[in-house]
Amino acid sequence: MYHTPWIPNLLTDRQTDRQTDRQTDRQTDRQTDRQTDRQTDRQTDRQTDRQTDRQTDRQTDRQTDRTDRQTDRQTDRQTDRQTRQTDRQTDRQTDDRQTDRQDRQTDRQTDRQTDRQTRQTDRQTDRQTDRQTDRQTDKTDRQTDRQTDRQTDGQTYRQTDIQTQTQTDNRPKTIYPDHSKLGIKMRNYV
Repeated sequence: MYHTPWIPNLLTDRQTDRQTDRQTDRQTDRQTDRQTDRQTDRQTDRQTDRQTDRQTDRQTDRQTDRTDRQTDRQTDRQTDRQTRQTDRQTDRQTDDRQTDRQDRQTDRQTDRQTDRQTRQTDRQTDRQTDRQTDRQTDKTDRQTDRQTDRQTDGQTYRQTDIQTQTQTDNRPKTIYPDHSKLGIKMRNYV
């Protein structure tokens, strides 16, 4: 039976290589998990921000429309009242009280019909405006996401390549002893 003192060195080298490979795999898995979590968080934040912005814009637009409608109605009513008062004074002076009554009833009916028509028109306008705004917002968001994803992916791939190359260069190198200098004769087992 031959004595081979270099076999324990090979076993030690194999163990060292296995440990190094395990550490490298762990670091690579951690980096991959972190990158995946970051991308997922970014996408979730973008979606949440979009929904919040849309809701806020809709609420703001609706509130503004309501305020404008109320202001217009109040202004119209005040103008109509002023006109009616002027007409009434004129009618009283001309003794046309019956005509004044008929005018009041006609004005009330006209105001009601006008208000209904205005409400319907405003609702249709709001719906069309919301749809157009949503479509335009979706297109803009898609373009922005594509550009951001391309830039993020390029930067991520560059960082991963640099880290992988650095880890490969920094791995411990296995040094085998020179048996000729130790006075050990190598034998063939063939």
